[in-house]
Amino acid sequence: MAFQFKAAIDDLFKPPTRLQSMVDRAVRPEIREPDIPLNLDICDLVNKKKGNYPHDAVFALLPYINGRSNGQAYLALALLDYLVKNCGHPVHYQVASREFLNDLFRRFPEFQPTLMNPVHHRILEMLQEWRLSLCRRSRYKGDLQRINDMYSLLRRKGWRFPDADSENIAVVIGPENTL
Repeated sequence: MAFQFKAAIDDLFKPPTRLQSMVDRAVRPEIREPDIPLNLDICDLVNKKKGNYPHDAVFALLPYINGRSNGQAYLALALLDYLVKNCGHPVHYQVASREFLNDLFRRFPEFQPTLMNPVHHRILEMLQEWRLSLCRRSRYKGDLQRINDMYSLLRRKGWRFPDADSENIAVVIGPENTL
């Protein structure tokens, strides 16, 4: 017990990793629009380092997506979109994990309200894009089944999904459907 407590305290005082620092800069509250060069640098870092970087990058965004600031949530969702579109299967696998999807939809009410929160709308839009692109055309479809499961669960609860933008789906799929 004492060892676990010490490890938890040590984790609290660890300096942030380079990836975490970059994510923090990409979603800082004073910016209004996504910092495209920084987002692409984060994608490059994730692609270059591999290992736990896809997991760390995707899960570092959840506190911002589920936070109180819609501005930061929007920036975090924009970065997540860049990661999904630029980092391939390692990131796709992370966004399709039960842990990630459950945390992503944690702030959603049980049933769709009359007036939808713009962050919820964007999350539904992204889930729809992933379902129509990754889950249908990826060579690793089996790894991404939980995206379809989450979609089905939300549909059963009465959530309506926005139409997916065909241009965004084409970007996720790529020029020759090589996911």
